[in-house]
Amino acid sequence: MKRLPAAFGLAACLLAAIAASAPVAAETPATAVASEFPVFEGWSPLGEVEVFIPDTLWKLINGAADQYLAYGFERLLYRELIAGERELAVEIYNMGTRLNAYGIYRAECGDGAARLPVGVEAALALPHQALMLAGASFVRLTPLAGELDEAAAHALLGEVASFLPGDDSWPEELGWLPERGRVAGTEGYTRRAYLGLRELGPCVHADYRNGHGLFLVLPGSQYSAEDLWQALAESWESRRHRGSKFLLREIPYRGWVGVVETERGLLGTVDEVEKRLLARLRDLSR
Repeated sequence: MKRLPAAFGLAACLLAAIAASAPVAAETPATAVASEFPVFEGWSPLGEVEVFIPDTLWKLINGAADQYLAYGFERLLYRELIAGERELAVEIYNMGTRLNAYGIYRAECGDGAARLPVGVEAALALPHQALMLAGASFVRLTPLAGELDEAAAHALLGEVASFLPGDDSWPEELGWLPERGRVAGTEGYTRRAYLGLRELGPCVHADYRNGHGLFLVLPGSQYSAEDLWQALAESWESRRHRGSKFLLREIPYRGWVGVVETERGLLGTVDEVEKRLLARLRDLSR
């Protein structure tokens, strides 16, 4: 195998619940059965399908494993293929949920890659790599010898997408952000410590045409939006305006961050000026 490049009280309880949702490594064979991996027309396997779990992921992508673990990585299937002079590594990451897979896909693909409608979406940064979001999986193709062209990448990713379970829709949580004024393509997902604040996560977020971004702190299976609110209320400042309640705190060098409670979670934004932030929070609470 070739190596690839490389709080207290309620708030503390809530952070513990979030941490407890991380995947736990299980006993897994070093190799998977061939039926767990797609067959690629025109390509032959160079070895068995290898399996990596949270405890062993560093052996393949040492230095990058922490980012995948932060997004809920559960299992990786890895295999090398050959077709004539070309050799290729195929990585299929099971990220546990569609939103986790989306988060690592967005983190890896950047803004300059060409997009293709394969799976949910594919991003080509040729000749170096091709990436794809497909259901709860993140897929990467990396040339090991020779070059990977667009036609081959499209065909290979299409075969993976057809093999993997799930449909080709985007995570529904992205649609929970306000639609009005949202800049298409700027949506993102941060599973932990949004804005560098340990208490903000997981969050979906996006840019808006008014020059400011919005974020939504998502509830989980073990805690509700009200639980999130109560946890933040232990350390954030509370404000009221005409029946609406807000929570605020100052962030060094960035200004102020504030949230309002909604049915979907805690909707928030950031501004350098506290008074201006309060005005925007009032607009969000209407």
